[in-house]
Amino acid sequence: MHVKPDAVHLLLPQRSSDMIEKTAKLNSIQAARAFAALLVVLHHLSLSFEQRVAGIGFLKIFDHFGFAGVDLFFVISGLVMVVTCQRYFGRAAHASAFLWRRITRIYPLYWIFTLLQLVAILLVPAAADRLLTAENIVSSFLLLPQAGYPILAPGWTLVYEMFFYLVFSLLFFIPRRFSVHFLTGWGLLTTALYASQSTAGMSDTTDLVKLPIYASPMPLEFLAGCLIGFLYNRQINCFGKLSICVGTALFVAGGWVVETYTDLSTEFGLTRVLVFGGASSLVLYGLIASEKSRRVNKLIQWMTSRKLVALGDASYSLYLSHLLVINAFVTMWSHLHATNWYVQAIYEAIVLATCIGFAIITFRLVERPILARSQTSIAAGSGLMRAIT
Repeated sequence: MHVKPDAVHLLLPQRSSDMIEKTAKLNSIQAARAFAALLVVLHHLSLSFEQRVAGIGFLKIFDHFGFAGVDLFFVISGLVMVVTCQRYFGRAAHASAFLWRRITRIYPLYWIFTLLQLVAILLVPAAADRLLTAENIVSSFLLLPQAGYPILAPGWTLVYEMFFYLVFSLLFFIPRRFSVHFLTGWGLLTTALYASQSTAGMSDTTDLVKLPIYASPMPLEFLAGCLIGFLYNRQINCFGKLSICVGTALFVAGGWVVETYTDLSTEFGLTRVLVFGGASSLVLYGLIASEKSRRVNKLIQWMTSRKLVALGDASYSLYLSHLLVINAFVTMWSHLHATNWYVQAIYEAIVLATCIGFAIITFRLVERPILARSQTSIAAGSGLMRAIT
């Protein structure tokens, strides 16, 4: 399949939908981003009702695997970066432009919602789950690893995203023929460092905050996405349907394991990566293999529908904003003192719809203009951009 060589957009992507659209119209992956965000939203919605207002538990099934939307996001990130940037590996002049685009993509919207969360905490101190410190505030805004979650809790995943982008940028300094070797070495080093932490008293049940980011196995999910990206670029697209079926089955099995034996949502060790990172990788490979090979079936037709892809466009806004919306609605629910099961079901549906609606509005009125403005300013005045072009 021919890939349009647009260096500016490929090297400096403004969001995943743009990157994919500029390369091969992989709308199924953009739809997967929508599913990933929805899984996380449903997970937090269920937990919020259960923990704060003793809810009935209509969404309890998402307690078991909804958190795995994060694992799906990580694999997607690795996939998209390789698909869009592989041709520029080994060109050192592009590294700074790549990092700048990722910074302008991640930070502005994150800062907005972090500020809103900080204001909410200041207005309602009882809503805070910990005492804020200057170190916590600074680390939160800069997305630095810290002893605890950022002010905006979903920001912990962005810490890993930025870590991945930073290490990934080294590929621009390495000859392209060694790119696979570099990523393989990174994976082996990560595994070895994680093993050393485990033998030093760490384990799969170790909380995120106790595991150094460089020794966490979570980046292995990004690397799995990179592998899928290499397969895609090499036109390898066999066993798509089988991969989707096996990956889906692994998701279900993982949910059963969580319910029966352990809580993988609080694990940031190898077990979670193997189960849900592996499931995400199989499903994503199956989706792009099926779409790329033009074996269009009802699943692919549905996954590439305009509405689902549009929700994928707004997935970052949905991911960052949903906790603020959920917390507001759960607070209101606690004052209603309603006990009817059907009332709660309707209320939860309203909360979910509001999260989605607010995210779409945020994307169109805030996120998309920010991205457009940053792209225009860089393209207009950057000598490096002219060199890339």
